[in-house]
Amino acid sequence: MADAIRECPAAWATSSPDSATVIPPIRCLARTSGASAPRTERISSTNPTPTTTTTAAARRRRLAQETDTTTTITTSTTPKRFSDVLADLILEPFYGVRFRGTAAFDPYEARVTAATTDLSYEATRWRASFGTRHGNDGRLVYIQGSLEAKIGTRWAVRFSSDYNTDTGTVIENRLEVDFREQCWGITAAFIDRVDEDEFRITINLLELGQYGFGRGFTGFQQ
Repeated sequence: MADAIRECPAAWATSSPDSATVIPPIRCLARTSGASAPRTERISSTNPTPTTTTTAAARRRRLAQETDTTTTITTSTTPKRFSDVLADLILEPFYGVRFRGTAAFDPYEARVTAATTDLSYEATRWRASFGTRHGNDGRLVYIQGSLEAKIGTRWAVRFSSDYNTDTGTVIENRLEVDFREQCWGITAAFIDRVDEDEFRITINLLELGQYGFGRGFTGFQQ
């Protein structure tokens, strides 16, 4: 629809207080039909570009467009479809000697995540073992060793030690003495750790389970 142009009242014309220059009168544009509100344009001799008076609804829409700068960033990571590949090797070249090695391999990063080695020799009255524990990339973390001997038909003595290569300290020494009967047994253990010592008694009853009690103390710590 075409807009009808009409001159606004002369009273709307203004003059500058410092000079006799008269600002041209305002030209009003009014739609002949379908217009909810008139649109007013001021045409200046110095600035021929008309300025449009917008409604409150238009200002709110423009403000919402200017302030809505939220950007949604979506990141996705591809989950690993396969777990680590595990390998277990057991060798018994001759009677009494046994070797076992395990390893976990990450197929995505092509590296070893964990590994163990254990070598043992068992005779009729005694047994000795030596083992290592490895972390990421096969780095050596722990060294373990144990020795066990049977005394008679009812008694047995065991000693084991764990050494941490990262800290260069022995994290645990354990000495155990066993007494075994046909239906029951008792074990006395002394455990020397880095932060405390412990003395423990354990009773084993056939088909009834295991019961134990112990006490920790720091009397031997430096």
